[in-house]
Amino acid sequence: MMAFFGDAIPRLAMEQPDAPAIVTDDAVLDFAGFDRAVRARATALHRHGLARGVAVGLMMRDTPELLVALFALQRLGAAVLLLSPTEPPALRNALLDQAGARLVVGAGRDTGGHGVPYLALGDAPGDATDLPPPDPDDLCMFRRSSGTTGGIPRLTPSSHGHEIMQFETLWGAVPWPVGNRYFSVISTAFEFGRQAAQHSLLGSGAVILPPPMQTIADLVAAARRLGATWMSLTPTHLRHMLVPDAAQPLLPGVGIVTSSAVLTTAERDQVMKRISPDLFMLYATNEVGLLAYALPDDLRRVAESVGRVPASVQADVVDGAGRSVGAGVVGELRFRHAAYPTRYAVADAGSPSRFADGWFYPGDVGVIDGDGLVFLKGRTDDVINVGGQKVYPTDIEECLTAHHAVREAAVAGLPARRLGMAPVAAVVLRDDVPGRDLVAHCVARLGRDRAPLEIFVLDALPKTAAGKIDRRILTETLRALVIGRH
Repeated sequence: MMAFFGDAIPRLAMEQPDAPAIVTDDAVLDFAGFDRAVRARATALHRHGLARGVAVGLMMRDTPELLVALFALQRLGAAVLLLSPTEPPALRNALLDQAGARLVVGAGRDTGGHGVPYLALGDAPGDATDLPPPDPDDLCMFRRSSGTTGGIPRLTPSSHGHEIMQFETLWGAVPWPVGNRYFSVISTAFEFGRQAAQHSLLGSGAVILPPPMQTIADLVAAARRLGATWMSLTPTHLRHMLVPDAAQPLLPGVGIVTSSAVLTTAERDQVMKRISPDLFMLYATNEVGLLAYALPDDLRRVAESVGRVPASVQADVVDGAGRSVGAGVVGELRFRHAAYPTRYAVADAGSPSRFADGWFYPGDVGVIDGDGLVFLKGRTDDVINVGGQKVYPTDIEECLTAHHAVREAAVAGLPARRLGMAPVAAVVLRDDVPGRDLVAHCVARLGRDRAPLEIFVLDALPKTAAGKIDRRILTETLRALVIGRH
């Protein structure tokens, strides 16, 4: 076990000094060189007064220097808040304030608007000196929630011990290839990209930082040219890569890691046929990390599940009173693990905490079967009460996308006279089909009470930047369409 998050790098520098650590289109930095750069950068930052317990914003584009600076700050015991240079200054300042950050570290000149001092990293950090290592209980990262539409993400402080256990849990669950090469598509400024890059290095693999890519063809060409063995992709990336009637997978032999909660079962099947058969699904949150995972064989066997809970994670399903309901019963999901952070950096009286009594509540309704497989039914806020019966949007959406004419579907609950609420659906079609046929399709499979009252055809579904359905805009759109029809 690592003594602090990142201390595997010096060991790897001794065991495989010439092995590639960071690969770009025109250069390769081996593990010996990467370790020297991290230690030298940590020394230089220490001379600027950075040390254990100091909260620091790190704002850089995806370059080798970003990964060097990230490991160096963690080596010092500083608590790092990753910031994207493209974020609005107001958002950056709100996050820096939550973290209590005293400094922003970046490359090049100060672009201004930070609200705290800015330190530009020099090109040559100088010699390395021995520095006292951080303790497992020292803060390592500030993870940010996905945030709400128009809202500010909430920060979760994560210690070195938390990050080490997250790495060991995830790296132990997924059979990563020997000599793995992670192809970085998602920015390291975001939790999904940050964990993938750091975990790849700590797992003795390389991080590929490709040149700017404008098209899917650019991505595929760069992945092949630079020898990628796996990559993390959002559902939006994957949908754009689904070339109709592809004769063979675009990226055979490349493992694809993605989020499980926003791809339909039909989409997962198409990804495995047209992009790569090696699809790994992670059910995870930015606040605490991995909750469940599905390997390719799991998806082939039980496509509807988002995976199984790791052996070291405790999972539970509870009713509205917080009582466990047992296997096979639908309720609110909660999870507990020593690797999970336990609080937000700043308590928000206006927003309920997802942390309670040692449990983390991701805000999802679901069921865990007798084999430990997790099946999501939707968000707790999205459950539709139809005359006293709970109707789950996910069930209707899966039913609709199982129809050959439906490309995508989303469901929201709207007020209804007789039943109080009723499900209404929006679909994106691949072939023309009468709406009444789709309603009949749902009635035949779900029953009349759980079928959508109305179905509207849209050119595209409203989505967030992460590729999830924007439920607020969806509800407003459907409400306007219902009013217009009647």
